[in-house]
Amino acid sequence: MTSSVFSVLLVSLVFCVSVVDPTGVKIRITNQALNMLRNQAQAIVQERLLNQPFDRFQRSICTIDRLTITQLTIHQAELRFRQNSGFQFVMQNFEARFSFNHQLDLGVYQHAGAKEFVAQGVSANMELSLIRTQQGRLAVAMPTCEASIERMTLLPGTLLNLLTGCLRHLFNFLFCPLVQRFAIPYVNQMLETIPMRAAVFPGFGISIDYSLTRDVQVTANSLDMSFNGLVFREGENIPAPNPAVEPVFTQNNLMAYVGVSEFVFNSAAVAFYNAGILGKKFETITSKAAKRYLRFRQFFSQPWRMKAPLAAAVELTEPPRISITQRQGVTVNLRVRVSAASVPANREPKVITSVSSHAILYINNEE
Repeated sequence: MTSSVFSVLLVSLVFCVSVVDPTGVKIRITNQALNMLRNQAQAIVQERLLNQPFDRFQRSICTIDRLTITQLTIHQAELRFRQNSGFQFVMQNFEARFSFNHQLDLGVYQHAGAKEFVAQGVSANMELSLIRTQQGRLAVAMPTCEASIERMTLLPGTLLNLLTGCLRHLFNFLFCPLVQRFAIPYVNQMLETIPMRAAVFPGFGISIDYSLTRDVQVTANSLDMSFNGLVFREGENIPAPNPAVEPVFTQNNLMAYVGVSEFVFNSAAVAFYNAGILGKKFETITSKAAKRYLRFRQFFSQPWRMKAPLAAAVELTEPPRISITQRQGVTVNLRVRVSAASVPANREPKVITSVSSHAILYINNEE
């Protein structure tokens, strides 16, 4: 069985410039990746169509049963983007060997048996649409498909004329239904195994939602998929998302691009803050000057704890706010409180003094 191919693509992190509905992660696949995708599509067709018996078919005097592709050789295939739809997959000049049972009814004469035939110069043209389901999953559909055959050789050659007419007519209705029945569902089954939510920090109950937020956008040179990217804590009410900016791609030089918006970082900051990951932690104070100052303050507020160790902590008073712009890069707004406390052994710390502050961190997006 052909396994799913998850190749490592060349990836570029792209920041965001235009306001739209919340889209945390956006992936662009360009025409630089079409050869790899074509090879995968070709492998799926070859694997899923082999040894799959087709339904009984009857036309005029002949009945064909258990028609099965036993050999399939594809010499030429091409995959290209189809604007506003998905892909156009074209296979040309391929060969196929079929086995089948037949029955001829000529009135006064009947004949039944098993035979094979070889189809040569076969071509197939398939439109593959990418669909966003109601659950936010990616699915594949095949709205149109055309197949044709140039030459057909019956093995052995008895009753050639009678059977060839039936088989040629049958092939026009055979290949595309085989793809529709066996190849397309296989691809969708693989896509259904991809969860739309995944745990990123299971110990803290933090997960990410990467369901599709809109239909796939396809141009002649690229394909864009927009994902939610919301980071949240399991079991908590998910707040309404704030207006976000969507990643915008301006190049198609690499095989793929990944854009991450501030929506992902801000939702992650809220989840981490609520989970207590960004909570305070007291550390022992070693500065002599700081100790003298705190002991002086402690003499008037906690004289009974003058011999207790001193410790300090820095904590966030609200989730950090992150913004991303082309001009300033990444900006992180923090509201923090610095506290100093006495920490006797086996007893709760008691704050001596605390100071609140607002800090802004800049991370420039410079090459």
